[in-house]
Amino acid sequence: MENILEKTLKDLFGFESKFESRVPRITGLILEYGKSHVTKGISTGGHAQMEEKNCFANSLLKSLSKNWQYCQGYAMREGLGLPIEHAWCWDGEKIIDLTWRGSEEETFYYYGIHLDADVASKFAIKTSHYGLEFWRDRDGKSYELIKKHLEGRKNESL
Repeated sequence: MENILEKTLKDLFGFESKFESRVPRITGLILEYGKSHVTKGISTGGHAQMEEKNCFANSLLKSLSKNWQYCQGYAMREGLGLPIEHAWCWDGEKIIDLTWRGSEEETFYYYGIHLDADVASKFAIKTSHYGLEFWRDRDGKSYELIKKHLEGRKNESL
């Protein structure tokens, strides 16, 4: 099944890149290093759903406790046509989404970067914020750390 989210993101990034900024954009890293997933329904991996609208914290905390990968990027529901910044977990086989709600019949599109939870945790500690928001990374070192981590994973298959 094709992930229509990837095309939408490429269009969005083309628009974003017209505006010069000194701050690196997460969308650029996502498009360069991101992985595409399409799922029917949402899997919680047998875990209880967590607080809605708190995906970055939910995903990082669960990734750390389970030794899963923390994923951040964009997600979209079939028929919605609007990508939403989102975070989820990767257990090595499938997406675990503890925040979104949905039916088993719905199709969900995910496109994002996969990080070891400890790398995402270091960024959260440095910026005092869950999620990768590079405008909070004043010296740019965290951006470089994450890019280096992703470079090492670039040819890794999921």
